[in-house]
Amino acid sequence: MRAIAARLTTRGNEADSVDASSNAGRGSTPIEAGYERLSERTEAAITQLTSIQITSGAVILADDQFFHPIHRTVSQDVAQCLLCALDHLRFLVWSLQSRNEPFPYAQASLMRTAITGAATALWMVSGETPLERRRRAMEFMFNDLRSRLSWMNTVASEPMHQQHPPSAWEAFERLRTELQHRLDWIVQQANTLLPPDPPFTRRTYGQQTTSDTDIVRAAGAMTPPSGSAVGTLSLSCSTRGRHSAVTPMRDRGRPHWVATSSSATRSRTRRREL
Repeated sequence: MRAIAARLTTRGNEADSVDASSNAGRGSTPIEAGYERLSERTEAAITQLTSIQITSGAVILADDQFFHPIHRTVSQDVAQCLLCALDHLRFLVWSLQSRNEPFPYAQASLMRTAITGAATALWMVSGETPLERRRRAMEFMFNDLRSRLSWMNTVASEPMHQQHPPSAWEAFERLRTELQHRLDWIVQQANTLLPPDPPFTRRTYGQQTTSDTDIVRAAGAMTPPSGSAVGTLSLSCSTRGRHSAVTPMRDRGRPHWVATSSSATRSRTRRREL
């Protein structure tokens, strides 16, 4: 998974640059060839990601088991971040190929989400120790659960939902209570593993979680500079000339804990248990 997160860029200045002319014989412009290359790589990455299996000897398996009390796994959350990033890239390419004029705001949002999703996945799995990986995963899960609870509270307050039968509200309240318990479990584990002085409350723990901006910065620090021999890919935010370049992350190779994958293997991505 870390390798896929890091592969949201190309592997060589000559073969994969948007300015490469290897596709000129097919009648496409360099920019169009770059879009096609990005589309192919995005689809290939999705195929690879959804075929990954966590083996019994994988280091991340212990991290997954740590979070079983709250029905979450690190590997599933990392996969969801990567699928979110890749899905946004896939739609970005489609929008770039389908119009002669850009969507300057919407396409920037797609790129920002793709970068944030990939950076978050890389940040979570890049901890050098189990404690660091779990600390980062706890932050991600805490913010995700808190956002879901906020959404549920908003939904519950809408007048249109007040007419649901009592049985529906009972199920709703059971789920809301369960999510509250999961948040409390994360805070308890943070107090046990870190441990802070004074101990975290739910409020103070949420205040100290790493921001998206810092996560993206950390992921960028783990990748080679854009002038390295590994190469870069500049994404244009236009289709015919107006450019807004973005340099995605570079390939850093496969981490030692990632399980084997095969394009022939069916998707093993497990749905998160609620």
